[in-house]
Amino acid sequence: MGLGPRRFSYWTRVPRARPQCSTVGAINGVLPGGILLVIIMIAVLDGSDDTAQELRSLVAAGEKRHRLAVLFGCLAALAGALLSLAVADKLVSLYARGIVEVQPSIQFGAAVGIGAATWIVAASLTGLPLSTTTAVAGGLLGAAVFSSHARVHWDAILLRVVLPLVGTVMVSHFAGRLLRGHRSKGAPTRLPAWFRRVEARPAHWVASWAKALARGLNDAPKIVALGTFGLVPNLVKLPYLLGGVGVALALGGLVGGLWLTRHPGRELDSIRHGDAAQSKLYTAAITGAASVAGLPVSVRHLGDASMHGVNFAQLALSWLAAPAAAACVAAAVLAVVTRLG
Repeated sequence: MGLGPRRFSYWTRVPRARPQCSTVGAINGVLPGGILLVIIMIAVLDGSDDTAQELRSLVAAGEKRHRLAVLFGCLAALAGALLSLAVADKLVSLYARGIVEVQPSIQFGAAVGIGAATWIVAASLTGLPLSTTTAVAGGLLGAAVFSSHARVHWDAILLRVVLPLVGTVMVSHFAGRLLRGHRSKGAPTRLPAWFRRVEARPAHWVASWAKALARGLNDAPKIVALGTFGLVPNLVKLPYLLGGVGVALALGGLVGGLWLTRHPGRELDSIRHGDAAQSKLYTAAITGAASVAGLPVSVRHLGDASMHGVNFAQLALSWLAAPAAAACVAAAVLAVVTRLG
């Protein structure tokens, strides 16, 4: 008899509500700042890598004014990011709503940003190909697949991400093939008609500026799209965030470019100013047209394809390993943040 009431009271009592962990509110409070920090970090690393690539081509062509080239490229990237204010809507919309349909939340944005940043940081430290386009897309897919409230638009991924990436690289490859075939015969490079009265060296500088400007035009909106999950427009206005990303691209390029001037690393194969100028003009034209159309491209792979041809091993690493790694990290981060919340 003595055990009955106690057994009854044990099985029928209402469980007490678990007190909220004091760290949950703190975590949710720092997530907006964390997303902003991740966005700036991605922009800095992206700018550093791309400016270093531009500087290498100028050095390989025999250019000695390295610091001026770095400053030139940084200002061009900043100008491209600011210019993207006029055409950024399509690219931002693609990454914010076109690939994944989900209710914007700080947790989702943090997962996507950390997933993309993980691959970008790893690629920067190890020298692997850095692709912001595929890293951000992979982070989006990983978080969306884990989330029960998100819907993935696979048709948009195929038509508006995969096909533009592959198509623009192949166009750049075949355009550059004409240049490479002409170069292999030892004939001097024929520049476009409006460059024919200009020496090859100034043409190379102008083409480098055009490529850097087009890079800022295409990369800045993709990075800013991470802020649409909880930051924009409630905490930060889109133009301000886009301007901040542009400044981060320029600062990253300045740091990366100046570091390369002190640590040149391996010897580079020499190239001619005219060859590099024409290759960069192809890249700038394709990137600018894609940006206006609201399509993402990989500027680094466009430049490599036009100058050296398609490197399929590098493409596989950037377009398969990068999104896969970013997706796994994003899914894991979202699982942790959701459980804590």
